[in-house]
Amino acid sequence: MLMGYLNNAKTINFNKIIIDVTTRCNLECPVCYREKNSLQDLPFELLKRLALKYRGIIISLCGGEPTVREDLPEIIELFAKRNTVFLITNGIKLVDYDYLRNLKRKGLRYISFSLNGLSDDVYKKINGKPLLDLKLEALNNIKKAGIKTIMSVLLVKGINENQISSILDYCLENRDFIEELRIRTMAPLGKYIHNEKYSIPDLLEIVCNEINIKKEDALKEFRLKEQINSLFRKEIFTLMSCSFDFHLRKYNDKILPVGHNMKITEIESSRFEEIFSLFKMIKAYGIKMTTAGFFKTFFRYEKKPWIHSDNIFKIGLRSWPDKDDIDMEENKKCQTGYYLDGNVVPFCYANILIEGKHNNFVREI
Repeated sequence: MLMGYLNNAKTINFNKIIIDVTTRCNLECPVCYREKNSLQDLPFELLKRLALKYRGIIISLCGGEPTVREDLPEIIELFAKRNTVFLITNGIKLVDYDYLRNLKRKGLRYISFSLNGLSDDVYKKINGKPLLDLKLEALNNIKKAGIKTIMSVLLVKGINENQISSILDYCLENRDFIEELRIRTMAPLGKYIHNEKYSIPDLLEIVCNEINIKKEDALKEFRLKEQINSLFRKEIFTLMSCSFDFHLRKYNDKILPVGHNMKITEIESSRFEEIFSLFKMIKAYGIKMTTAGFFKTFFRYEKKPWIHSDNIFKIGLRSWPDKDDIDMEENKKCQTGYYLDGNVVPFCYANILIEGKHNNFVREI
């Protein structure tokens, strides 16, 4: 069954591929979901071949921690010739501004930056040491360099839920370079503190409570997306059980979900449901963002990782499935591929395969 799924995965049209360029890291986080049975770098010659293979997509360089590779600037330069390069990093090495500036010169376009809180107590528990000053210095460098960034928060039960509001405030104060706040739960894979993870409904409840917005307003946006997909008989929005996105914007000095004033029940009961749905989408996101979204969907314009608007801010929630609850059919819709042993497979499934190498359950999937 495994090989059959891998063969099917080759036909998936991924718009982003994650490549772990190394399994090494400069931290020893107690919650890291990757086992360190072997420390190695992906051969540079293999990376050269991969850089020639892919064109016009987003290549996310990950690890381990990719900045531990001395040849990372050269790796970025390889992939930037034909693709958009995204760096997934803990940011520790980015306190060196000259190093960061060199990465940008080589073609780095975007960064996913791990910020688990604005308290050293949080970092001691999640990452094993106080890191706040280093994190803030690195972020100041990214801001100075003008590199667009996703702020990535790993939410661990009982440790950093109360950090969400202050992190969001930091993001909104730095909209000139931060374009999304992504909050992901612990994955019960490899090493982890707690064997329970938050589901998407759990995450939504927690986030809405922490930032003082109504959950129903965020859900209205999801229902609007369902209607738009139905209208065009195409997945304009890819809706999956492992993720949930919603947007905030400023209304009369208050930060609220774009769906806060939608009257979804009226839309659903209308004879002109399609027209009202499209109108609501333009009203929620604006004509510029709506047009850009349709252009990306229909013309496969994937040089940017998100559709951006200056007055709208995206919050993304992620809860990765494990071997016991993954939906294999839904997983085939995943637009994020992961390079694993010569294959590119959906990201969530790759995590399970990696775990299976250590726990001998791949045959059960």
